[in-house]
Amino acid sequence: MGLEDMKAGLFLLIKKYISACGVDTELLKILYVDPDLGFIKDTDISPQGGDRSDAPYDSRNGVRCIRVSPDGKHLASGDRAGNIRVHELQFLDELCKIEAHDAEVLSLEYSNPDTGHRFLASASRDRLIHVFAVDQDYSFVQTLDDHSSAITSVRFYQTHGALQMVSCSADRSIIFRSATQTPQNEVWFSRGHNVAGKTTLYDME
Repeated sequence: MGLEDMKAGLFLLIKKYISACGVDTELLKILYVDPDLGFIKDTDISPQGGDRSDAPYDSRNGVRCIRVSPDGKHLASGDRAGNIRVHELQFLDELCKIEAHDAEVLSLEYSNPDTGHRFLASASRDRLIHVFAVDQDYSFVQTLDDHSSAITSVRFYQTHGALQMVSCSADRSIIFRSATQTPQNEVWFSRGHNVAGKTTLYDME
């Protein structure tokens, strides 16, 4: 029996046990990214006691954006502290945590595998875009710093068989980039052209 079969069997047993206890099994589908469980604990029965104000909620807590990979196997989430977490969606295991940005992550985007590349891009209030290689355990590929204000959205698209990236920002600009192959056989995004708008775009769906 392989590891995946063992995990599937254990997951099924846990689900049956929870169901037998009268608890909704839908709770198994919830991801909670606070390792201390600080905001779902009942302070009245907590061994430490004290008041909830001991650990106040602030703007650096919580998930800000999510994105599912095109194959439906991975869920990437970006939080308000600038961290990116990737979970696999069969057993909800955390595959990696990346301390990517200095401010909240505002947008995440996976490239389409049909382009021949599998990337994850993250955009943040810190004015940076990071690109990660999905097939290399989300290793870092490139940082782009073309914008002068918070980046509200980043998207991949394909034109004439080539991979492109477009991003928009609170600086009211839209920047287009093309993926090129380096002599070292690495993919690098180079700035093409930009468009200045009259208002801020918050998404490009």
